[in-house]
Amino acid sequence: MTTVALDVHHAGCILCGPIVKSTLAHVKGVKSVAVSQPNGMADVTATVTFDPAVTNVAILIKTVTDRGYPSYVKR
Repeated sequence: MTTVALDVHHAGCILCGPIVKSTLAHVKGVKSVAVSQPNGMADVTATVTFDPAVTNVAILIKTVTDRGYPSYVKR
């Protein structure tokens, strides 16, 4: 298993965090997703654990970005 933290932008509403979490959880190979949105009004951090034999970081980023939430590997 591999874990990556993603900065997810344009996720400022209270419902965006759960949408991001659900979107990532439906990617084949993802084992767990935790979303941190401390005040409910900021961009979120998504911590994703996945099987690298099934998916990869580029697919995770594309999936969330295609849903309207541009994301990048957290630095």
